[in-house]
Amino acid sequence: MTWDYLIVGAGFAGAVLAERLASQRGATCLVVDRRNHIGGNAYDRFDSAGVLIHPYGPHYFRTNSQRIVDYLSQFTEWRAVEYRVLSWTKGAFWQFPINLNTFEQFIGRPSTSEEMERTLAEWRIPITNPQNSEEVILSQVGRPLYELRLPPDATIVAIIREGHVVIPQPETVITDGDEVLALTVPEAESALRSAVLGEGDAP
Repeated sequence: MTWDYLIVGAGFAGAVLAERLASQRGATCLVVDRRNHIGGNAYDRFDSAGVLIHPYGPHYFRTNSQRIVDYLSQFTEWRAVEYRVLSWTKGAFWQFPINLNTFEQFIGRPSTSEEMERTLAEWRIPITNPQNSEEVILSQVGRPLYELRLPPDATIVAIIREGHVVIPQPETVITDGDEVLALTVPEAESALRSAVLGEGDAP
């Protein structure tokens, strides 16, 4: 059997290219990928418990192009969400990425960009050539704000409280009986449990 096109890679680019060639030009395409699935890093699957997981880390879709939305809507349904990145530590959720709001939460009062910059200048740890993400952040904001973080590749999406979904806000506190819905990769699961439950707590 022969094909009009050989497409290497079944991620976003390869999948869209194959679909466009087939639907718009009537071409035949052979799509190959070294992985055993399509979708690239956006691939997700159901685990043995029936939970939809993201093997390559949490992902979501956003665009300001109606043309892209219309195109993708041929192949999927949408679930609208309000995406927030918050870090749980020291008994509270903190706004991330680090910004003036995070700083004001940390010091417990309103502040200014100028005060934040002066304080960060005192907290920063001089590292000439950072070798990893930890050293980069320490050199930019110092240890106090560096410690306000979840493990890499981890996001708390929602809290189930008394049968209701609670979207985490900066003032939200996790209480006994809450169920926490989080997205993470398998390698970060243990660190995420420690960050949410506290060191030494049972999962």
